[in-house]
Amino acid sequence: MSSHHSDHSDGDRSPPPSPRSARSTTSRRATRAPRSPAGEITRLEQDLRSTQATRATLFRDRNRLNDIVNRLNTELQDLERHRWGQEDEIRRLRTEIDDLQRASNGGSTQLIQDLRLQVDQQAAEMLIVGWPALINGYLRPKRIAIASIGSWITAWKKRFSFDLNLMIK
Repeated sequence: MSSHHSDHSDGDRSPPPSPRSARSTTSRRATRAPRSPAGEITRLEQDLRSTQATRATLFRDRNRLNDIVNRLNTELQDLERHRWGQEDEIRRLRTEIDDLQRASNGGSTQLIQDLRLQVDQQAAEMLIVGWPALINGYLRPKRIAIASIGSWITAWKKRFSFDLNLMIK
């Protein structure tokens, strides 16, 4: 081995840092003078690769979350259209009931009662289930998943913002 590689001195035989002390080790490395320009360049290249990998992961996660939000918005619009369709059907049936009552001859009484029952059932479904409750029940697990992914991304940003700031200086 040649003796001009001063970045591997025999005096530094400390074990690799534990996850708890990684941040303080990084801080100490940033404040002390580098052993050699080549060693500092190697360390900075490693930090850059690590940061780029994290950045790529964050962008991938952001794109995936955007896809989820877009899909949820589409599904929400579908639910709204379905609700509007049910409201239209209820109005149509009520109008038909009114028309049948006006033209009622003794034989159409059963048809009127059947239609009235159908309208009442649809109206009861809308009141019992309640669209806000249905939508919240459907979206709640997805909102929780999105919130937990968002907090994970925030934690990663905090963890690596220190290293990014060092490389920018």
